[in-house]
Amino acid sequence: MIEDARSKVNALRAIASAMATAGDKERASATFKQAAEVALMIESARTKEYALIEIVGDLFRAGDLKRALEVAQTIEDASIKASTLNAISLALAKVPSRFYRTSSRVP
Repeated sequence: MIEDARSKVNALRAIASAMATAGDKERASATFKQAAEVALMIESARTKEYALIEIVGDLFRAGDLKRALEVAQTIEDASIKASTLNAISLALAKVPSRFYRTSSRVP
């Protein structure tokens, strides 16, 4: 059993990411949720924030934007929360741009 919360978060993130890659989105989502719950129990504010940021990134890469935004909202530091949400918006802004470039041509 993993005692250290940060190590447990990392292990859960790895498992959830592997599940998402394998296509098991439901179990991946449940495991990411568990990772976020453990992260929120981390006593060090800085360590907690970084654990949550990593989970947000993993969720985004797994295609679970709704859950990524929910976890981002649990970040307490306003500056870190804003940076995390900004990173998500910048990543989302790139998706339509690539799509439109490849699917239509402007005369």
